[in-house]
Amino acid sequence: MLRSQLEAALSDEDYEEQKMYGLHLYSVKDTIFAGIGDDTLFLRLDDDTVSQFESEYGYIRAYEPEEGSVLAGFYKVPDNIIAREPDLMRMIRAAHGYAASDADE
Repeated sequence: MLRSQLEAALSDEDYEEQKMYGLHLYSVKDTIFAGIGDDTLFLRLDDDTVSQFESEYGYIRAYEPEEGSVLAGFYKVPDNIIAREPDLMRMIRAAHGYAASDADE
């Protein structure tokens, strides 16, 4: 279900998908912006986007592929955002846009 939601949010965007280390990873211009593994969606987000969603939904945890090992710049999308499809779509698009703009620099 997470893959279909992510891909629906990106239906008008360019991206590549690859599978690595048991994860489905999504990238734009060779910059990973999203991943799905173990029923977890994680996104690469800028600080402003994180702050905006935290003001609406509360604390958003950094993504830990293994306990105690934080993947810098990536955040686990909480269930309360996944349950609200319009906001989930907005968050996914923000991650894609951030990666695309970062890759252009």
